[in-house]
Amino acid sequence: MNENLQEEGQYLLPTVPLISTPKEQQRLKDAQEGRPWAEIVYHKNYTGDIIGRIIIGLLTNIVMVGLLSWIFSKMEGWGLFTFFVSSVFVGLIVFMNTSVTNRIWNESFGLTADLIDAVVGWGLVGLWMGGYLGVKPKK
Repeated sequence: MNENLQEEGQYLLPTVPLISTPKEQQRLKDAQEGRPWAEIVYHKNYTGDIIGRIIIGLLTNIVMVGLLSWIFSKMEGWGLFTFFVSSVFVGLIVFMNTSVTNRIWNESFGLTADLIDAVVGWGLVGLWMGGYLGVKPKK
């Protein structure tokens, strides 16, 4: 791969050279209709640093839940069900904005798994927030 790919990035095959004309681009597009194609994500070096990725993922999730917690803390009189449904809606928004958009443009796989992750993950966040921030008994 190092012989054919000079820089890290995403490559679509087949493709035309970067300096091709719009006419050449259209010619390839027409010729490729209905034929196989591939997308390559190329990295020069493999890094198996799973601990670093887990830490970054955890920190990202903490920030997201913190932001949602701040928004929800401003809502008064909400019960467990409202927190749960609102969190699932946030998960669906995130899912549609990322996974569905990626599927539309890149024809990626794993859409069902991403949907389950969004609904279950954000649903659990909603249940936790409903218990933590939910309606408090009157004094």
